[in-house]
Amino acid sequence: MQSKNPMFRGGNTQNVVTLEELAHKHWPRPKGTVMHTGVALDTETTGTGPKDVVIEIGLIEYEVYTCGAVVRVGTPYTALQDPGFPIPAESTRVHGITDEMVVGKSIDWNHVAGIIDHAGFVVAWNAEFDYRMVPRSVHEKASRAVWGCAMR
Repeated sequence: MQSKNPMFRGGNTQNVVTLEELAHKHWPRPKGTVMHTGVALDTETTGTGPKDVVIEIGLIEYEVYTCGAVVRVGTPYTALQDPGFPIPAESTRVHGITDEMVVGKSIDWNHVAGIIDHAGFVVAWNAEFDYRMVPRSVHEKASRAVWGCAMR
């Protein structure tokens, strides 16, 4: 049976709006809620050991009410980083990033720190791992952010 919902395949998309528009026009701000700024973050690395490094980062800032309604999603920042040594084949099998892809590339860690510092919290799938892999300089500049783990 074909769905009569216009949001499904080939239907009318006039009802599709941005998350920000959805939040402000269609979801009134719940009484007693506060807006918080967060960052969703993910890294890919050369491995999981103490000498391994981040070779890709992706993060995006968003605003959310305490009730969980997302009201704004920012512009994503993604970047690759040349680790200065060959990426192990087993790591490439996990994330698909090759040596050729990272040659001459670098992550703007000051930009990353600025995004995180502006936020009150960071959510990462495996926050313990990502927190450990992000350079200490980022944590020093963005020390007030609390990290939450989406995996747990």
